[in-house]
Amino acid sequence: MFRIVLGCCKFDFLRASTNVHDRQTLSLCRTVNSEEKRRIIGDTFVKVANRTTNENLNLTWGNLLHGQDAMRPDFIEFASHRASSSTDAIKIHYDDSEVVLQLRLHDRVLESLQDFHKDEVRALGRELGLPAELLERHPFPGPGLSIRIIYAEKLFMEADFGETQVLIRLMVNYANMTAKEHALLNRIEIATSEEESSRRTV
Repeated sequence: MFRIVLGCCKFDFLRASTNVHDRQTLSLCRTVNSEEKRRIIGDTFVKVANRTTNENLNLTWGNLLHGQDAMRPDFIEFASHRASSSTDAIKIHYDDSEVVLQLRLHDRVLESLQDFHKDEVRALGRELGLPAELLERHPFPGPGLSIRIIYAEKLFMEADFGETQVLIRLMVNYANMTAKEHALLNRIEIATSEEESSRRTV
């Protein structure tokens, strides 16, 4: 018998921060550095899972395992010794955050796909009889989306930003007026030739 617990965690991640090299990061929504974003996401996921298991299932890390889908390419990217002893890290991975590292030290992390590549995982799924729509599904949006959304430390506006705003507002107002009956516009339509009207529409 399985019990699935769903929770709304968007604000947990939005305001989340973590400790990197004895320094507290900014909240995720204000963090620019992609490596720090990955650390925040990884640590926050484990913290949310820990809170959920404590509150809803009365379990602690002493009597549960943390399962995750980290595969061999992931271990290669963050230069894990389990993939190679002589590679440099390509990037930090949210599956390899500081909290996860601590759990691994106590043998509390279950990574059953760690020796497989993505095509091998799909082949394994087909052997198990999983449907194609599940096997071929792209894991979107996933943590990668929040990492790729760029946050700027300072507001950036071109010198003509104000003028552009005015022009856009005029265009929107004109489009709104043409969508409804308007006495002045009707007079303009009557006084305008077909050629002039087509040029104005373009």
